[in-house]
Amino acid sequence: METRHCSRHCSAKRQPNLWVILLIVFGILVVITIAAICLQKLNQPIDPTTHPTTNYKNEFPKYVKWDKEDVKKLQTALGIKADGRLGPETGNAIRAYQYQHGLKVDGAAGPETRQSLGITNLKSSNAFRYVADLESIARNSTSDYLVYISDYSKMIAVYHRESEGYWKCLYYAACSTGKDDSPTLLGDDVIQHRVISFQNEKKYWCYAVFYSGEYGIHSTSCTSFDPKSGRFEDIDSQIGKKISPLGCILVEPSLAKFIYENCPNGTHVVRDDRKLKNYDPFSINP
Repeated sequence: METRHCSRHCSAKRQPNLWVILLIVFGILVVITIAAICLQKLNQPIDPTTHPTTNYKNEFPKYVKWDKEDVKKLQTALGIKADGRLGPETGNAIRAYQYQHGLKVDGAAGPETRQSLGITNLKSSNAFRYVADLESIARNSTSDYLVYISDYSKMIAVYHRESEGYWKCLYYAACSTGKDDSPTLLGDDVIQHRVISFQNEKKYWCYAVFYSGEYGIHSTSCTSFDPKSGRFEDIDSQIGKKISPLGCILVEPSLAKFIYENCPNGTHVVRDDRKLKNYDPFSINP
């Protein structure tokens, strides 16, 4: 009798306590909830109006060279003192503007931020002198095409995404860029719309795609054009010079037609003016 009583007593001690189990489960849920809240806060942009940045030097991309007068335009648009210097105040003002307008808070006045501020066309000083990282642009592109233009060498390259991570150069040809008094706008924009032709006085320009307002890529001028047959007359063959009166990119009609018919809206058009050393057009990274 005594032995059986001891056996029952020991068995009862080994049974788990319900309150202990509930406390463990509750503790686990609390930890998971706190971790989820912390992760959510980490993913939210910091309000620069209450947490200004001091690391502003890393926020302005190395591929952008700012002209002092254009910095003043940027500062004026941001509503701060226009002293022409990219300092902490300007960086914080950009971040605050991006935060308040639902833009990516990176402190860099990229194309989206400049467009939102209404300063997309800084034609007079052409401040944004790109040293383009084509691999990065291509990696994030939603289009299977990419156009790269060198204002320095007056050459244009058209790339096509053959597979993930591999882009093939389909065209590498001479082009004409804007005159000195109407320079080609440098930077990275995407094709927004297109027209098969437009006329000015007695000249036609054909197969035009536009990437920034009136800036675009199209054929050199001709005296007549039949869109049904695609026939041209008296085509201007001057290619490879600064002859474009409006800062557009002029190419041979066959290349203009290819871009018009194949490169959809959203295709990146990157304009650069660097002197490229050992540039291989058949490699995506210049």
